[in-house]
Amino acid sequence: MKKYVILSVMVLAATIVAAKPLATQSSLVDSLFYDFDDNSLTAVVTVSDFWNTGHKKKLGYYPQQTIIIPASVGKEIIPLGGSPYIGDFSVVEIGVSAFAKAKATSVEFAAPSNVTTIGTLAFSQMTNMSGKLTLPASLTHLAVSAILLPNITEIEFLGDTPPTCEISGDYTPWTSATSATPKDIKITVPDGAEANYKAAAGIGDYFDCFSKETPTALDNMRKAVAPATKSLRNGMLIIERNGHRYTPLGHEVR
Repeated sequence: MKKYVILSVMVLAATIVAAKPLATQSSLVDSLFYDFDDNSLTAVVTVSDFWNTGHKKKLGYYPQQTIIIPASVGKEIIPLGGSPYIGDFSVVEIGVSAFAKAKATSVEFAAPSNVTTIGTLAFSQMTNMSGKLTLPASLTHLAVSAILLPNITEIEFLGDTPPTCEISGDYTPWTSATSATPKDIKITVPDGAEANYKAAAGIGDYFDCFSKETPTALDNMRKAVAPATKSLRNGMLIIERNGHRYTPLGHEVR
């Protein structure tokens, strides 16, 4: 009787283990490599080795001109002892060095994106990359040296809340020992989120300006009168433009 009970317990345990999918598998799907977690149904875009094709990927593999990062990808899951089925995997992370040395000129995140994390050197040494990089609203974390794109001219953040930036010594998500994303590029953030981004460590204290900042009335006046002529009238500085006279504070003088 004791042997029978022990055998039954072993069979039950084996059945439970067999029904559980493999934890992590790596595969190429629709031109991108992923590490898949069959338990959490999540995927990480990767540049790492993958076991099921017998060769290793290397930096600079991705040849496409436009890299499109999907919200999710489908992959067959073959559980041990179970029936195969297609799992829908959320793409939640751009892994370490995923697109380092890629030939792409642009990167797009399919909406609505599920990417929460961009890893170290994920976008680096991409010398063909220019123009604007749009980062999804789902993004919550940028690793140190995550985005090193010296030739881009704009970054657009879609999230109302800025991502947390990993900082190590002098390095931010935008800098490394050998490369950096320019500080003086255009930064676009959602309306009403300017203060959050300006206060965010690694963003507000790195980039020079934010495109959504609202100029003050005095700023507008200064721009408007910049080409105007100036003169003294009864000891007061008068600025004349288009037939109108103003004080330095913008009050019109009749």
